[in-house]
Amino acid sequence: MPSTSTTFQYIQTTNKNLKTKDSIFDATVVANYDDPGLTEDYHADILSRYVICAIESSNRVLTNGKYQNILVVVRRPQSLWINYQGGFVNNPSVQIRTDANLNSNVGVAGNYSTNSIGAINTPYSLGQKIKIKYIKNPNGLYLMNSDPFFQSACSLTPTPYQGPQNQGSTNAYTNYIYSSNLQYKTIAPFNSPNPNLSYINAQNNFYYITLNKTQYEAFLLYVYGNSNSIVQSYVNFFQNNGPNGYYTINGGYAYQNNFYLNLNSCLYEDVNTSLARNAISSCIPLIVTTPNTFTVPQTRNLGTVNYTPTYQTITKSS
Repeated sequence: MPSTSTTFQYIQTTNKNLKTKDSIFDATVVANYDDPGLTEDYHADILSRYVICAIESSNRVLTNGKYQNILVVVRRPQSLWINYQGGFVNNPSVQIRTDANLNSNVGVAGNYSTNSIGAINTPYSLGQKIKIKYIKNPNGLYLMNSDPFFQSACSLTPTPYQGPQNQGSTNAYTNYIYSSNLQYKTIAPFNSPNPNLSYINAQNNFYYITLNKTQYEAFLLYVYGNSNSIVQSYVNFFQNNGPNGYYTINGGYAYQNNFYLNLNSCLYEDVNTSLARNAISSCIPLIVTTPNTFTVPQTRNLGTVNYTPTYQTITKSS
């Protein structure tokens, strides 16, 4: 954990240059880190697509009017995505998942009966600094456009994380009564009364990407230190400042009246080209095409085939 003397790093960022398509920005991982495509049995497909990050900004206070320029959904490289083969099956013991190379895992997370999908070589972690770039897509990725990015094959209500999504629980603030809130999935079912979005309603498997108050404030305490005065003014907002605290600009502190913030667009992508899934070399694919990039297996089991031929005897008549 960084020293408690760590201060916020500011860079001059505006709405205009945030969306300059050729600019690369520093971002810090806030939530949905690690490798949820392999650690989660439910919604593993959508959770494997993104991390939630904070972009360094000259307006560091997370306010109602500005939080969407500070908190951003960052698309992971698509080579890291996990899909449910044949759709979602509400029985993790027989669920089949596949990666970008059509390797498959079968069974419950952490106890796969078939395990040929490698883990990410460098999993995302809380507070990690990454480089991101604006996605070169004229339409962007928006929930309101029914973009498949926000769709999961699983249409169930999100269950708590099974994976290590509690790195921020090491401080008194989150351990007191809020530690379970760190385990909330960063998605919520989308239900819209808008008749123009009937496709989303009919499918019932589109999701908001969300971040709750405890997850964000635990991130601040983890990254900047429990004693940092700026952080304490966030986490003690009501206690120290009352409902009309001094964060009144741009609509006030974003979590003042909200437990969740919904992030309904994905406009950035991670530009780290070295991220990949580790190859598992102990398995042999069932179907091999030529040319191919499959690794050479470490071991091959040799066997024999026992075959006893039978003959029909033909007697020649005289």
